[in-house]
Amino acid sequence: GVKPRNFQWEIIPFRGKRQLKVSVRKKDTNSQMFDWQYLLATERSTVDTTITHQVFFDISLGDMLLGQVVVGLFGKMCPKEVQNFAELADSHVFIPKAGT
Repeated sequence: GVKPRNFQWEIIPFRGKRQLKVSVRKKDTNSQMFDWQYLLATERSTVDTTITHQVFFDISLGDMLLGQVVVGLFGKMCPKEVQNFAELADSHVFIPKAGT
């Protein structure tokens, strides 16, 4: 599984809009840390985009709640990854980033 300390997110500009960038690190079979190239990916010819889970991220500045990001996850395409991400999102762990 993914530990909360190996997970970061930030909002970045992308094509004139704002995008949520998620960075996740995980250990490989040799216990070496690596960055996931994709959070979710598939090689299937047919894609099942049924949303099986929803996770919520509250966005705040200091004590002021600015909004909430809702992410729909495709659990039929990649059930293990969705379960890991849903558990991480539900962990309610605050991970401050330097300078924020």
